[in-house]
This record gives sequence, structure tokens and C-alpha cells, in this order.
Amino acid sequence: QGLTDQLYIHLAQALDRSLFDIGIDNSLPEEIHRLYPRLLRTTKEALFELEAEFGLRFSGEEMALVAVIFGAWLMQET
Repeated sequence: QGLTDQLYIHLAQALDRSLFDIGIDNSLPEEIHRLYPRLLRTTKEALFELEAEFGLRFSGEEMALVAVIFGAWLMQET
């Protein structure tokens, strides 16, 4: 799957989880922040407008999962 497809699938589910306050159990945020702080910052900036558009805030877990998708795509492209 391409980046757009992966993001669409994940973000559609993430929007539902955020709108209905459904949490996910994920220990990735700490590890992603430690290993890839710049990628996580960039992901947060990229999602800012989406959060504003829908009037919500993604959890750290959701941000980390999106960062993993971005990171995996970037590694494939290099």
C-alpha cells in the first residue's frame, strides 16, 4: 500500500477513536519520541490542521502510530 492509502485507513479510524474518546493501548509514544523526536514533531505539525478542521486532539498514541507510518514510508523511499 502507498502512503496515502495507509494514512487514509489509519486516520479514518483515528478520527473515530478521537471523536468517541476511544483509547488505544500502545507503548510506542515513548519509544518513538526517544528514537525519532524530529519525526514525531513533524507528524504533530502535519496533523495540526486536521485536528483544527475536526475540532479534536489526537492522543500521543495516535501521533506515534502516524509517525511510524511516515517513518516506514520514508525508509522505503531511500
